[in-house]
Amino acid sequence: MSSRRSIWPLVLAIAALIALALLVFVLLALFRPSNDALAARPAPVPHLELWQCVHRQERTAWNDPNPPYLGGLQLGTGWFIPHYSKLLPHPAGTVDTWTPRDQMLFAEGAYRLERYSTKWLYGQWPPSRGVCF
Repeated sequence: MSSRRSIWPLVLAIAALIALALLVFVLLALFRPSNDALAARPAPVPHLELWQCVHRQERTAWNDPNPPYLGGLQLGTGWFIPHYSKLLPHPAGTVDTWTPRDQMLFAEGAYRLERYSTKWLYGQWPPSRGVCF
């Protein structure tokens, strides 16, 4: 009989561990974000630091409506916007009405089309040369 009594503390310890593991499993299931919540998060902007730096060097508001350059990245109305608007998806309206995120994604799309060329960046944003790239 004494050998049976000596295993009870071990049985109780195992039962407690199983109960704790079950509790952790339930809590993780309850508080894990749903797939809908994960899908609702916007994708990160590639090269975000680059576009924020360009915006700082351009020294203008994201909603700047003054031609010949619009928005926070000062996208040109003469060539940049007409050319890349045909090639890239973009929101309706003029650049100055787009969100900063949309402006950066549009610029990123153009940068991608230009095969991530530093020379291309130099031509588009002269104030950022040597600071951002």
